[in-house]
Amino acid sequence: MDCACSLDSIPAEFHNVKLVVAKKEHRCGECGHIIQPGETYEYVFGKWGGMTDYYNTCLRCVDLRDLVSEYYGGCFYYECLFDHYFELLSINMNYEEAQEQVDRIRDKHRNAS
Repeated sequence: MDCACSLDSIPAEFHNVKLVVAKKEHRCGECGHIIQPGETYEYVFGKWGGMTDYYNTCLRCVDLRDLVSEYYGGCFYYECLFDHYFELLSINMNYEEAQEQVDRIRDKHRNAS
């Protein structure tokens, strides 16, 4: 099973990943950044457990997700980036430090232009 293609441990029946240029505003499902028209973002459409779903992710979060998922053997769940990031940071930081770092990076991504 390709973990990047799973949702709550349910393997994707199919999924398509592509980089697209926004024609209208979208919200990043990871950090909440408003993806502006003309901005490139990752669009994923797939079917998990008989239900279709889609995910929009800004490129900053795609880059961070790629780095974080390396630790987990390439596995990740869509819209859980900062949970995975927290788990990774908390290996070497106490809870408060790890949460502060996660909040700082999420806010930086969300407010980037």
